[in-house]
Amino acid sequence: MRALGDVNLIGADVVEVSPPYDHSDVTALAAESLAADMLLLMRNQKLRGKAAVTNASGAERARYV
Repeated sequence: MRALGDVNLIGADVVEVSPPYDHSDVTALAAESLAADMLLLMRNQKLRGKAAVTNASGAERARYV
């Protein structure tokens, strides 16, 4: 997941984690780890989007995504 830093991530979802059937909590911990990584990727993408861009008139402005 962490190697996807350059991918334009739009959304993410964790599906089918059932704690009653996960006796050792391995699936729940893996899902939590993936969800945290996805949130961090989206946060980092948003922070990178604050770079200055040039508009049609040549003036630079801050872009907030």
